[in-house]
This record gives sequence, structure tokens and C-alpha cells, in this order.
Amino acid sequence: MAIGGAEWWKWALSVPLSQSPITDPDGEFGSQNQTGSVWFLAGNFGGTSERSITIPAGKSIFFPLINIWNDWPCPDPNFKPGPGQTLEEFLAAGAAPYIDVTNALSARVDGVELQNLFNYRGVSKLTTFTADPTQIAIDPCITGDKQYAVSDGYWIMLTPLTPGKHTIQFSSATTTGFSLDVTYHVTVKK
Repeated sequence: MAIGGAEWWKWALSVPLSQSPITDPDGEFGSQNQTGSVWFLAGNFGGTSERSITIPAGKSIFFPLINIWNDWPCPDPNFKPGPGQTLEEFLAAGAAPYIDVTNALSARVDGVELQNLFNYRGVSKLTTFTADPTQIAIDPCITGDKQYAVSDGYWIMLTPLTPGKHTIQFSSATTTGFSLDVTYHVTVKK
């Protein structure tokens, strides 16, 4: 399976909002629905978060520096593609302005700064997902049934870390005043 922003969002929205890895205050929910060879880390909805997690050895790590998910259908009857526009084009065009205003990105692993982060923007193809219905509290378009979406953002994929303790810190900011700063204290277990 190809891992990208759409897969990350499917994971993040698959759990009840009360157990969301995005709003997780300390890392308690970081292991929710983690399967396969890639381990997802979450950002937040703005502000600072510090979390501690334990992950198995041999897992690649994938996380957003900043991202957005644009989904359909929505209760607003005017929220639909224009004449001649595909649903994918419509959703991608709606997501892009939120990421276009990104003016600062930073990521460090064990104190080593990752470089050229503005080269890691990824926009997904149109995908289907089913979110936990409680996620409607953060996204009024959530139905709890099959929906369509496009993801946009800046993403990092790390190769598996060696067993032991590590620190992953990332931050981002936009010209509109949004910013986040997330630190993970990661224990990789054999």
C-alpha cells in the first residue's frame, strides 16, 4: 500500500474524537489503529503538544508538518464542483489555499534538522473514507458513511529508527497566524 496524506487522514479520522491522536494531550492515543509497516504520528489543530509514545522496531514513521483534508458531500448544497470540474479538482482547489500560505516548516530528529522541507508537499488523489461519526464535531461534512476527499500538506516519512529513545519535533506556521509545535518522545522497542 502506498502511504500518503490520504492514508494518514483515514487513520486519524477512524477513531472517536475523544480518542483522536490529533487532540491527544500526552501520547495516550498514539497507538490507536496502528497497523502495517508504517507508524503515523499526529500534529495538532494549533498550539503546542508534547507526547510520549512507544512503537515497535522496524516501523517507518510518517507525519504531517501541516495538512488539510477536504471532504464531500457536505450539508451545504452549494459545496459542489462547478460546471466541467471534477470532484477531485474541486476538493484539491478548496484545500490548496490553506497550505499555500505556509511560510515556516521545521523538523528535527534527535536534534538533527531535516532540510528542504518545502520540497515535501503532497496532494492526494480523490479517495474514499469512512470517519467515526463523532468526528463531525471538528468537520461538519462528516457523515459516518462512505465519503470522498482530497488531502494536501507537507509530509515527512522517516526510515525506521534504531531501538531506544528518540525525539521528533516539528513545527509549522502560516501567514494567516496559524502555528503548531509538536514534540514526540519516542521509545522504539525491539
